[in-house]
Amino acid sequence: MRNNLIARIVETMLIAFFFIVLIWFAHIFMPSVLFSMQVVVVFFGIVFAAAILFFLLTVYRPSKGVTMACIGLFSLGVCLLYSLNVRLWYEGDLAFYLTNAQGLTNETFTGPLLYQGIFPHTVTYPAFLAVFMRIFGTSDVVAIVINHCIVVLLVETVYLYASLFMSYKWALLTALLVALHPYIWIYANTINAELAFGLFCLFSLYAYQHAHATTFDKKSTPFVFYSLAAVCCAVANFFRPVAIILLVALCLHQVMYTRGKVIQPLCVIGVFVLIFALSSSVTHKIVEDITKYPPPTKSYGWNLYVGASANGRWNKEDAEEFARVEKDAYNPSDVQQYFASKALSRYKKIGIGLPGHSLDKLRTWVKSEYMVKVASQRVSASPAFFADDMGGYQTIIFVYDSVIMAMAFLGCFLIPLLRMRGRKPIEATYFFFAGSVSLFMILETAPRYTVSYRPLFCIFAVQLLHVAYTKGRAWYLVRKERRDVNGC
Repeated sequence: MRNNLIARIVETMLIAFFFIVLIWFAHIFMPSVLFSMQVVVVFFGIVFAAAILFFLLTVYRPSKGVTMACIGLFSLGVCLLYSLNVRLWYEGDLAFYLTNAQGLTNETFTGPLLYQGIFPHTVTYPAFLAVFMRIFGTSDVVAIVINHCIVVLLVETVYLYASLFMSYKWALLTALLVALHPYIWIYANTINAELAFGLFCLFSLYAYQHAHATTFDKKSTPFVFYSLAAVCCAVANFFRPVAIILLVALCLHQVMYTRGKVIQPLCVIGVFVLIFALSSSVTHKIVEDITKYPPPTKSYGWNLYVGASANGRWNKEDAEEFARVEKDAYNPSDVQQYFASKALSRYKKIGIGLPGHSLDKLRTWVKSEYMVKVASQRVSASPAFFADDMGGYQTIIFVYDSVIMAMAFLGCFLIPLLRMRGRKPIEATYFFFAGSVSLFMILETAPRYTVSYRPLFCIFAVQLLHVAYTKGRAWYLVRKERRDVNGC
């Protein structure tokens, strides 16, 4: 017992020391960054609290419910520490979400809304917010509180998902990494649909993997979890249409890894498609009732057009072209159809440069400037906790996210290879991530779209560490056994 306690203390100290060293290295190698000690000291305190929580939970090993309550409260505390001391100014689309939600709540939307009809997601998330604003008022605080609740559920879902493949302490480490991630607690202080989309995608993946690991029995438990996965996928589609990638990933995984059976995968895929189709119909009805326009038949037209531009992102020239087309349009489908055809022309002109153009857009996934910009656009901030200069934020965000991303991308290559080598199924999560990255190599890519995937990166990173630790320990034990044998 004493040796086990010492091991836990050493593990906890190493985790805390790891992040401290990383941030100080960033300060050394990025001297141009104005280093804000106040921000970093606060973050060190949060990391230290996480290390203590990790130590206590790994020593006492409470029940799953108690563990989830502890990590949920910790993640809520991290979000509140930031949101109670900093009020952010909402840029562009984030402010538009709030305006639309307030308009729906106050019933000030009158007449056709062509722009919202062209982009249905600009009313689906606000419609979700409006349900709560009718009860609690139209303050932006309502949306912030909802986001905090979503983060709590997100961290707990990460723990549940990681528990399917790793031991208790590794699942706990994964959840705490998500709770500590600057992208999560900063973006939880804004009006956005990315966190909700990420939550339902991840819970869908958890429910699916839980069901896939279980065979059908008399209680039909796996079928219940498969249905839950389908429902969560459909809800994710309400917030972001790219949830279609998740549906494809789940169906593909079902076909590839349900061997020796025919009826089961057909039934599961049928449930997925049926629930997704019903959800899409409901979403279309909601959008049409609000905007007075039927949703566009090709909702990807504009995103494909911008994705085919020189930088693959929103730009002033394309925005001016959109304004001109919107002015003369009669319905959303005309606009999206126009830009879909223009996008094809753009891609034809790119020609053999398409691979390079697509790969160049991958840089959006690793850039941290956007989140630094979000954190810097503040209405007010408590000087006791967060200083005015952004050096500390830039250091923390860059170092934390870069390390996680580096391990995650390495894990995305190595883990599937190891699964195939061991003749084990690759998780559907990797299918979903690969499909999402491939889609954004063609469509418009924006930094905020990648926020939803940060919890997945933490999962991939810890899975890589888990595999490295397991194989390294096995190698060490074999060497130790050989030395003992030779010594005898």
